[in-house]
Amino acid sequence: MDGWEATRRLKANTRTANIPVVALTGHALAGISEGAKNAGCDAFVTKPCLPEDLVKEIRKVLEARSLAASRKGRRSAKYAKANG
Repeated sequence: MDGWEATRRLKANTRTANIPVVALTGHALAGISEGAKNAGCDAFVTKPCLPEDLVKEIRKVLEARSLAASRKGRRSAKYAKANG
């Protein structure tokens, strides 16, 4: 099983679908990032990379998820207030 298949399986399972996946690969060929996206990766980083660049990408993914969750929570609260 390769990383793309592992990601597809994670994203297909409701228990693991929300786990963020950042692809880290030495393949910088055209189309590789598209393969990562199609597999369900949340971000894509090519090697070699500086450790701080990888950490920066992970933080971006986590911040985006946190922002999306807070927006969802506000929409749910507005709905409950309007219909409660």
